Amino acid sequence: MERQKLDIFTEEEFQGLPILEGKKYKVLPSLPPSSWKNYKEGSLILCRHKGSFLRPCPATPQYNCCGLNIFHFGQGCSISCSYCILNAYLGSEAMVLFGNIDEGLSSLEEYLKQVAKDPDGDFPLADTSPRSHRFCTGEFTDSLLLDDVTHLAAKLVELFSKYPPALLELKTKTCQIQELIGLSHGQRTVVSFSVNSPEVVSKEEPRAATLTARLKAAEKLTRCGYQVGFHFDPLIHYKGWERGYQKTVETLFSIVDPQAIAWISLGCFRYLPNLKPLMLQKGAKSLFSEEFIKADDGKMRYPRPLRYLMYRTLMDFLGEKLSPSTILYLCMESGRLWNDLFGYDPGTPGLTKMFRPPFSPIAP
Repeated sequence: MERQKLDIFTEEEFQGLPILEGKKYKVLPSLPPSSWKNYKEGSLILCRHKGSFLRPCPATPQYNCCGLNIFHFGQGCSISCSYCILNAYLGSEAMVLFGNIDEGLSSLEEYLKQVAKDPDGDFPLADTSPRSHRFCTGEFTDSLLLDDVTHLAAKLVELFSKYPPALLELKTKTCQIQELIGLSHGQRTVVSFSVNSPEVVSKEEPRAATLTARLKAAEKLTRCGYQVGFHFDPLIHYKGWERGYQKTVETLFSIVDPQAIAWISLGCFRYLPNLKPLMLQKGAKSLFSEEFIKADDGKMRYPRPLRYLMYRTLMDFLGEKLSPSTILYLCMESGRLWNDLFGYDPGTPGLTKMFRPPFSPIAP
């Protein structure tokens, strides 16, 4: 993960930032990343971002990528799941927000205008290959965790509603959807929820919203006309995992209408070797009881036969009730596994194309 290019605010600029209206956070001026470890949950560090607010998902060429784009408004997450690489990488529970976010919104709107004028065009970010027209804010932080302070989601929903076919994804482990209710979204926003088995949620995600709370939030959004998405990522292997994930799928479909689900992703637990000690400090010992191999991207992954078994099992659980219009895909997986599970390898270009309207899902 690339270190961010940050700059400080002058005292006058800092005092004038609207973000200071936030109620429950200790707001701190620009601080060097080396000092972030000194601040715990509840601290909010404000920095001026000097890099690009628009960036491609940090994928690797060895694995299929869906062409996701990121609108980068901050980083870090106080939910602090045991497997989270964000807190491990940053070494802090403090949240970091970019106080010059209006600059980012301006650059995003210029990009969306290009997409609206030429829906079939290719618009690479940096030196990447052509991207999908799907933007997400939940890669370096949770999309909605601080929305009661930033009020950013509403601005983004309004912006994307003006420039089809671009699509906004808000990804979260919370149920903080209040600011999305009643917005004119034009069906250009998908709110997605990271989900897991009840055992993993309880043990590894104790600060997140409960699984039932997330699913009920998703159902409420569907009644407001939103489509929703679900990310079974990371799938974690433990004793009884099959029944645990089966229960999650059953609960999901008992609450959420399958016709309202835009996509579901599957991804097995993986990690960079140098982050293992940091995750162990957070109490993630049980995650490392399984055998791992070092993959082509340098990450430690379950062996391919085990990943195949877990994906196949989840696909079987999902298959009976999954809507034909829902995109089911693997997050950052090899073409070989795609072949084994779906019968062909779409490659990054094919997977990216699935997320360009009209959606073209693959049947499991």
